[in-house]
Amino acid sequence: MFPMPIMKTIPGKTIAEKILGDIKLKINKENLVSVLKIYYIGSDSESSKYIEKKIEKGKEVGVEVVVEKFPDDIDIAKLSDVIIKDSIDSNIDGMIIQLPVKNPGIKELFKLIPVSKDVDGLNPLSLGLLWQDDEYVLIPATAKAIIKTLEYVAGDLKMELNEFLEGKNCMIINRSLIVGKPIASILLKNNATLIIAHSKTKNIEDLVSKSQVIISATGIPGFLNKFKFSPNTTIIDSGFKYVDGKILGDAILDDKFGENVEYLSPVPGGIGPIGVACLLENTLLATKENSSRIQKDLS
Repeated sequence: MFPMPIMKTIPGKTIAEKILGDIKLKINKENLVSVLKIYYIGSDSESSKYIEKKIEKGKEVGVEVVVEKFPDDIDIAKLSDVIIKDSIDSNIDGMIIQLPVKNPGIKELFKLIPVSKDVDGLNPLSLGLLWQDDEYVLIPATAKAIIKTLEYVAGDLKMELNEFLEGKNCMIINRSLIVGKPIASILLKNNATLIIAHSKTKNIEDLVSKSQVIISATGIPGFLNKFKFSPNTTIIDSGFKYVDGKILGDAILDDKFGENVEYLSPVPGGIGPIGVACLLENTLLATKENSSRIQKDLS
């Protein structure tokens, strides 16, 4: 018999503040000028709130966040010209297209963001390099936040990440470009046994019951509440939805939730703030690469 775990809440805000503090220290110490460009297409209210948070945290650490807004029906060719121009602008270090975007044609523009500036990992080449274990490619911010969270759990158990994940059944309930696909490559690199579930998956209850690590990003409030978990499960909740002005995750804590769960990254206060911090950390890494390249060109 396994002992019944006392569920521990992973302190996302604390992890994020540590990352942000390190960014600020490095920018000040190395006297760097770091610029992140966000292309905001449409008027999605959730995107607007996330952009505001990125601007706020950017100001705190010394990363300038520049937002250029476009309508939903923006001409793709016109936006392509803007992105291409910015891609060769040495004053811009990181570039992201804020998701979600209604126009499916926007997906083609991911290819125009240089890998060296692709701080959200949406260029297909970035994802390909990630699957090839390239040590220089930037890990997408949300996937990176999930890894930082798992590193916290491993550290709390006095383990390295690889030691914690090795041989574990790890289930990802998501197959998107920003969560499911990139996080799958990193888990495999750390010798986890991988299960990827999605809207067409059958017998999901059985798969959940056999998993020791669950990363869920469905955006369906309370989606995880219907399942029974294996003993000492770690749950990383990366799904969120605004309902009546409140942010709700895939796990909604109540008296019935959490049996057998040892660690939970909650919503809000979990992956969200860490993801913003990781985006700015990626921008810093891109800035240092950009600065190094400029120095080489000048020498």
